[in-house]
Amino acid sequence: MNKKIIFGVLMLFLACLVEIFAFNYKYFSFPSRDTINIQPDEIILKDFDVLSPGVYKSVSNDPWIENKINKTIYSIELKAEYPNNSILQFYFKEQNNTSYSENNSEKLITDKNKQTYSIVLKTPKKIEDLRIDLTDKADTVIHLKSIKLNSIPLFDFNILRFIIIITTELICLLLFLFIKTRTAKNLVERMKPHHIFLIASFVFGSAWLVLVPPFQAADEFFHFYRSYEISEGNFVSQKLKGQVGNYLPKSIKDFEVAIGAHTITRNYQNKEDINNIKKASMIYPSVEREFINFSAASVYHPIVYLPQAIGIKLGRGFNLSLLSMFYLGRLMNLIVYICITYLAIRLLPKLKYGLLLLAVMPMTINQAASLSADALTNAILFLFIAYIMYLTFDNRVQYISKKQFFLLLFVVIIVAASKNAYFFSVF
Repeated sequence: MNKKIIFGVLMLFLACLVEIFAFNYKYFSFPSRDTINIQPDEIILKDFDVLSPGVYKSVSNDPWIENKINKTIYSIELKAEYPNNSILQFYFKEQNNTSYSENNSEKLITDKNKQTYSIVLKTPKKIEDLRIDLTDKADTVIHLKSIKLNSIPLFDFNILRFIIIITTELICLLLFLFIKTRTAKNLVERMKPHHIFLIASFVFGSAWLVLVPPFQAADEFFHFYRSYEISEGNFVSQKLKGQVGNYLPKSIKDFEVAIGAHTITRNYQNKEDINNIKKASMIYPSVEREFINFSAASVYHPIVYLPQAIGIKLGRGFNLSLLSMFYLGRLMNLIVYICITYLAIRLLPKLKYGLLLLAVMPMTINQAASLSADALTNAILFLFIAYIMYLTFDNRVQYISKKQFFLLLFVVIIVAASKNAYFFSVF
């Protein structure tokens, strides 16, 4: 058989494996359990008026429905029509936890243009009772169509994604063939580790920056709030009624709802919608402000948010939307990470490829291309280690000069400020 045909078949086979096991692994990994349909006559209503079968009107801002389950649950799918945006929250009562709590719940944001709301638990739970807070607003008419438990997700074959996989394989093949040529070999041999890092971090970092939806990096909600606070010159957060945060534009919450951020976080079967991106791009900072709690990020030193804050400040200076500010913050964070880490790898006298591999790991690049405070923390730690090794092992350094001492002191101060835990570890 022709070698080209065999090679083409192998590429298609590899693409199929990636599509099946990388993007549809949940289809195979979910436990095999029967789907449970909850009927309207099985639920207990609180603070709802029944207008007609399946149509309810809330009479308070805390209405809910409840059902006794007593089964192992790993997914919930609710279909309903909503007239506006509101909070949809699922509470679980387990055998060892006899009361409902925020810690044992899942929250989604409803949309009048959406009817299906799904959550997938990280691990199956033996649930005694299920309570669903359908809305957080009074006088809301909800058409509840169905509630399904343990509905196994369908196998999702995405032709566009499959084409991207094939294209990626072809690009990798072309790069491999190019590297095998003499010109490429000479070019690669002349490339230093810091040059390789510069190219790899720019390519993968840019892809991560654009392709990861807003607020989907680790704790990016809190990082955005803290960065926005610092961009306005407020370096110290305020305390209000036991919460720590600050007064930020009220439209930030509208931006979160428009982008559908809360419907995606930890709900891996939900995907970002381009229409949500378009809606979010039309939202600008409002004059009206409200207190937003972000105590988890308020403890961080302002210095680790300076790149993000500068990006947001630039966006506000040019009267850009909140979405544009968000991505400018990510971009500035990535640029600073690349610059500092490039300097660290170049300065390191030995083990350059070790630091290179660490600096381009997926999680490292993911943090660098987000609003995370860990981007600057990682970069400055790389520089700290590289500079210590440079002063220790580089033969050109006979003694530490005043300039080198103050440079080291400057790096140590930033390391100590980047996280409280590192304050004593640098000494």
